[in-house]
Amino acid sequence: MGNLCCGAGDSEMLSRQELLKEGNDFKKKSAFLGVLSRSEAVYLQLNPSATRYELLQEQ
Repeated sequence: MGNLCCGAGDSEMLSRQELLKEGNDFKKKSAFLGVLSRSEAVYLQLNPSATRYELLQEQ
């Protein structure tokens, strides 16, 4: 059987791009020793094919 895809990948790519229009600065929350909560800034970008997010390394 052939591939009957109707561009679902394109809609996923567009939704990822829409998320990044708001900015690429996200907060990563974690618990330190299970008690103290902390958060740190995480910066993301889409890879060239817009299929996944990549973590930007701080310079």
